[in-house]
Amino acid sequence: MGGGLVRWTFWPLGGAALMVFFFLGLALAGPQASLHGVKTKYIDLSEREARARKLFEKAWKSKDLKEKERLYLEVLKLWPSDPRTYNNLGDTYERQKRFKEAIKSYETALALNPKAPYPYFGLGDVYFKLGEFERAISYYKKGLKIDPDDRPARENLTLATVLTQKVLFPFDSYRLTQEAKRVLKEIARAMNAPKLKEARFEIQGHTDSLGPRTYNMRLSVKRGEAVKRFLVTECGIKEERLTVRGYGEDRPAASNKTVEGRKRNRRVEVKIRRNHFAHFGVYKE
Repeated sequence: MGGGLVRWTFWPLGGAALMVFFFLGLALAGPQASLHGVKTKYIDLSEREARARKLFEKAWKSKDLKEKERLYLEVLKLWPSDPRTYNNLGDTYERQKRFKEAIKSYETALALNPKAPYPYFGLGDVYFKLGEFERAISYYKKGLKIDPDDRPARENLTLATVLTQKVLFPFDSYRLTQEAKRVLKEIARAMNAPKLKEARFEIQGHTDSLGPRTYNMRLSVKRGEAVKRFLVTECGIKEERLTVRGYGEDRPAASNKTVEGRKRNRRVEVKIRRNHFAHFGVYKE
């Protein structure tokens, strides 16, 4: 995601907040407390904040991902409830392709501050890279409700929305309809976007449940091959970026008990292969 590394800063506590700690210290210490004792607590708090801020800024400026990770973890030892640090740590994990840890860090940042848009954008980027476009769209939309002017997130939302489109087929056919060709041209434009120029895609063919299973498996592969052929010959997508896999009737998108459901199942979906994705959505430092 990367947004946190530029947009988030580690602000010191304001005067009002420090006054709260001052009087809270008096209350907790009881009537025998001296101003000297409270002042000692105040100084400890300030020193901890100063160390955390220094480490945060050092992590922010570092170009080494492992060093960033180490420093952000040190910040969290001093300031374990800071959502900005969790957000930036999530970005650091994401850049290392450690997506499970990135998701956990972004989710922690959201739990601590659900009104911040950047963890939503980070989760959107991670799920996009994993090819889970529907989940990516959900997070992008949530973040854009908070910050509707975020251009990278809006661009990524557009790409994700295009790539969730399904290419539908007539019954017992792998012929591309005019509508299917229109959808594929939109998908091809998304594939050629600068943010996805290095991505590799799997073209997944599907069928409804009517007919023999072995026949449907072959038909699903033919549908995938038809889509690949169109993308290569008509849209200029490099063949080496595309692979085809048929799933037959094994992965229905809807119930096969209805006409409408079977229509939705006669489809091809385009997915980003998890081991080949573009480093998009990373805000430069």
